[in-house]
Amino acid sequence: STGIGSPSTAIAVEELSAIGATTFIRVGTTGSIQRDVHFSDLVIATAAVRDEGTTPSYVPMSYPAVADFELVGAMLAAARAANQPAHAGIVRSHDALYPDLHAARMPRREELEDALTVWQRARVVCNDMETSTIFVICALRNLRGGSVLTVVNEPGEEAIDPARVAALDLTPMFRVALAGARQLAPLKA
Repeated sequence: STGIGSPSTAIAVEELSAIGATTFIRVGTTGSIQRDVHFSDLVIATAAVRDEGTTPSYVPMSYPAVADFELVGAMLAAARAANQPAHAGIVRSHDALYPDLHAARMPRREELEDALTVWQRARVVCNDMETSTIFVICALRNLRGGSVLTVVNEPGEEAIDPARVAALDLTPMFRVALAGARQLAPLKA
């Protein structure tokens, strides 16, 4: 586990790559931004919006956070082979989970709601807190970076239902990540 958020993710990727790891796949949960992306669907990230505070310490914000295309293709193929609903697209990585969930109760309500509308119109699929960090560091270190996420809440839901999430079978997400990784040839430095 990398823990929660970009800072701890950066530490994990840096330390694991220092001892020889070459492929990093974020496997976790996400909140959907799009109305056609539903609870329990998988999202395979192709890129990530860098709306977090860790990666600017590495490179300017104009540097893209992009997944390893070979890994994305392998995970999409694994999802298709398992008849698992999966959406490929852009993820938004950010630092604070609850302002998006509870925008109506936040001092910056209008700004948060306007930002969400922008991300929906830009066809960003979902929110998380780690994907962009994996993609940026992997690109800088010549490593493979990917992300497969399970949707645990949908637009308009103001809370994540713990009972519903606890009952959710996350096995398909793990299988897609492992099957995708198995299809790849070893990465040479």
